Amino acid sequence: MCGIAGFTAPGPEARSVLGRMTRALAHRGPDASGVFVDRGVALGHTRLAIIDLAGGAQPRVDRTTGDALVFNGEIYGYQALADELRNAGVVLRDRSDTEVLFQLIRRLGLPRAVERIDGMFAFAFRDGASGTLYLVRDRFGEKPLYWGHAQGRLVFASEVSALRCHPAFSTAGLDRQAAYGLLLLEYLPGSASGWSGIEKLEPGTILTFTHGSIGRERYWRPRIGGRQ
Repeated sequence: MCGIAGFTAPGPEARSVLGRMTRALAHRGPDASGVFVDRGVALGHTRLAIIDLAGGAQPRVDRTTGDALVFNGEIYGYQALADELRNAGVVLRDRSDTEVLFQLIRRLGLPRAVERIDGMFAFAFRDGASGTLYLVRDRFGEKPLYWGHAQGRLVFASEVSALRCHPAFSTAGLDRQAAYGLLLLEYLPGSASGWSGIEKLEPGTILTFTHGSIGRERYWRPRIGGRQ
């Protein structure tokens, strides 16, 4: 299952905050946990080890370029993508789908890489060259991902309970309009999370956070009447 969490503009308490966030996700990944913090981003991961038990540790980071990834889920058919990368001269450090996703994004760029992958996933990728942070969710929203923007920071996590461990959202109140929608429809439509200031990333969506600005783009929609 695994859990991911993180935020931009980390301060001196970043590791302590990230520790609280990942502990809130421990039930999603009881086998291992890891954190990465630099001047631009703090990333945390809790792992349920299924693919490549010896490898697959996260966050996945290239300390030379600053590229960094935390990933929850599974990439279907990743072995074929791994062969494609090796044939192109890319050295893979282990046999995990995490490494395949990391290197595919670095080789093709994030938009093209997302077009190539199939699976159930939610991940965050920081482009070291531009400093841009991307949040991506799979086409049908099988894996959860919540986010909020406050005090100039983007904060995200696999569960609201972890996101609310960040000081910017520790006092987030219930969203009464969302509660009404839940009672009316028996589910939370759109990006509603049930908490004020916290949204769920919608399925098939890439969220981009760069220089304090947020962009959202649907990279996939279901085909209706022969059209996508």
